[in-house]
Amino acid sequence: MSANLEIVKHMIGIYTDAEDTYIEELLKVAKLDLEKMGIVLDAENASDNHLIRQYTVWQYRTRKTGEAMPRSLAFSIHNHLIGSVQNDS
Repeated sequence: MSANLEIVKHMIGIYTDAEDTYIEELLKVAKLDLEKMGIVLDAENASDNHLIRQYTVWQYRTRKTGEAMPRSLAFSIHNHLIGSVQNDS
């Protein structure tokens, strides 16, 4: 089991394996969504992994509530986008 899966489950408050497959799929989709936004992700970078986990938790929660993206997540995405652009220069 991946570290990201374990951490996301803890963030959501899930302590069984019942939704592991679903959450693993959300982790993959989160990574793809962030890359489509133009963010360059490094699997070894703690900040990048945290962003993927934040996005995954938001996806998981919004499926039932439809809540808007939290400002903290939007700021993280914005900061990563700026960092990606600066690193390309």
